Amino acid sequence: MTIYLHLGSRATVATELKKKAFAFLEKLSTDDTAPGLHIEPIVNSADPRVRTGRVDQGFRAVLHKIPHGRDTTYVFNGVWPHDEAIEIAKKIVLRTNPVIGVTEAVLESPEVPHSSTHAVISMPAEELSPSFLVTMGHDLVELRDELGLDPRLAEQALRARDDDALLAVGADAPEWQQLALLGLASGDSVAQIKEDLGLARESAVEGSEDEQLVTGLAHPAAQLSFAYVEGSEELRRVIEEGDFGSWRVFLHPAQRRYIDRNYNGPFRLSGGAGTGKTVVLIHRARTLAERDSEARILLTTYTRNLADDMKRDLRRLDPEVRLAPSLGDVGVFV
Repeated sequence: MTIYLHLGSRATVATELKKKAFAFLEKLSTDDTAPGLHIEPIVNSADPRVRTGRVDQGFRAVLHKIPHGRDTTYVFNGVWPHDEAIEIAKKIVLRTNPVIGVTEAVLESPEVPHSSTHAVISMPAEELSPSFLVTMGHDLVELRDELGLDPRLAEQALRARDDDALLAVGADAPEWQQLALLGLASGDSVAQIKEDLGLARESAVEGSEDEQLVTGLAHPAAQLSFAYVEGSEELRRVIEEGDFGSWRVFLHPAQRRYIDRNYNGPFRLSGGAGTGKTVVLIHRARTLAERDSEARILLTTYTRNLADDMKRDLRRLDPEVRLAPSLGDVGVFV
């Protein structure tokens, strides 16, 4: 049994449910027919692979079940109160991006056919001008058929009048598409964005829909939203954290040297999307704050939404870290 955690769902586990959620995941990882799991399909769901499982009498887990060969892969989206879990399960769809082969989770209405997600959209040229991306030389075909953005998202992006509006339209999109929009807003070419995110055209895979989903979960861009769980200790750790998004602040040993080193002047750390630059920044800010209780540390990024995410992740890493209320005050100002 293979289990991925859907980090993009931003689901949390209440303190009183942690042990029950861990027990549920532990049983699921060994035998999805175990008594008490009650893995059940949802009638009239937008995705036939969706399932719910009983965590306790009042809460259910929302899952995707992907059988392939002799193995089964589950995507664990989170735990919600019973009725809310059912509503989410009716709408959440796991799909493979037809252009680049990345597995994505999106919310759709059961009444909307699955194939319509990538329907052809035409836009009158007069409606596009003078949008931000059009003035930079981008068009719908490029964003949709070359970069692989969701057609509706690509249309909205082309209507954006400035970079802030552009980033705002991707707030609920899969994380790799949000990063693609960030690249566009920063003036990067589509070719550069594809290189940074590992979105080579040959990434698209063949096989059954289930096989494509499983392969797409291992894509570097998909790993921005899905974390592979190897064993019970990792399951226990993520449940005890209480927030699946806490995986975002786990530090790989190879990143540690950038956190602890003293630099004589400016330092630049570069890397493609998903390589952990933001994780390094968050840990670096915390380390600087620990070294000097009177330090004034500025942690900054492109937009308010991204700044809020960084502040949240900094709190996940260390609830005791001192956050500065304004620029120039002691602590970390995000």
